[in-house]
Amino acid sequence: MHLHPSRLIAVLALLVVTTLVFAEKPSLPASGDCKDGQYKGRASGRVPYIKDPYTWAVTPEFARRFCMPKEFIDPALKGAEAIAYWKKPSADEWCRQVNGEERCDRGHSHWLELYVRKDAPIPKYDPTVGFYVRDSVSSRNTIGIPPRQEDLKARLDKMFGYRRAGGVFEPPGQRNPFRGYAPDAEGKAITFHYLARLGEKSVEERAASLRPDFFEAGQFDDLDVIGLEGWITGQLEATGRMTPARLGHALGVTTSAHDAGKLSYPDDFHHVIEIPERIVRVMHANDRVKSLSEAFRSMTIDLPRNGEGH
Repeated sequence: MHLHPSRLIAVLALLVVTTLVFAEKPSLPASGDCKDGQYKGRASGRVPYIKDPYTWAVTPEFARRFCMPKEFIDPALKGAEAIAYWKKPSADEWCRQVNGEERCDRGHSHWLELYVRKDAPIPKYDPTVGFYVRDSVSSRNTIGIPPRQEDLKARLDKMFGYRRAGGVFEPPGQRNPFRGYAPDAEGKAITFHYLARLGEKSVEERAASLRPDFFEAGQFDDLDVIGLEGWITGQLEATGRMTPARLGHALGVTTSAHDAGKLSYPDDFHHVIEIPERIVRVMHANDRVKSLSEAFRSMTIDLPRNGEGH
């Protein structure tokens, strides 16, 4: 049987469309009642869906609770109910004019959101803080720091002097629950270390300062959300200069420990969160930079933002 060319084209088009439809079919979500919320990314099958820039690793219970796709479930996740990772772009773009054309650069950072149980043994300097966000985008980003160094020094002296005297400088929502500045805060800073597990008890701390930039207590009654942010500098692996992480990677929580590599894992840490390879792989891929100058640019691009170093 011979088809007329126009019919043949129609049949081929139908085959292409059918193939694309089946190729794009999302995985079914983990069965659950979605009583606390429902995942709305592309894999949810919703139309329209919310564009989701995060790489997820969740427990089976978390997936059922929020009707998340089954492929988000990772049995390697320990110490948290979920981790969401994002290569976070900076709020500001720094631009220059080149031959009359605007060329802009935007820095990026690692952003890890941890969903942890309220009873997880993660201490806080100020346990009364229920919500904290380090910064928010506004027009003040374009104003920056005082132009003269002596003005900046006076401002910092006033700010830290007030804190050391026991005052609360930060407005509501900007008081860090994990770190204080008053005299009694000395030696009480809570630190989240990015660890390469070399053996059952031994770890090596990677050059990744993950700073708590967001916290919300009891967002889902029994869960707290902690947002950690760290520079993309090309130092997570440093191939050839660091011992391979034979047993994977983890986050270790301490109080003012400056060399986490000397601690015994997990006993010397308040709490540890074992990070699945699906998250580590994306983090390290994003962290690979082409040159030292590129790494330096990513570190300095945000320095004038909001009157303080990032």
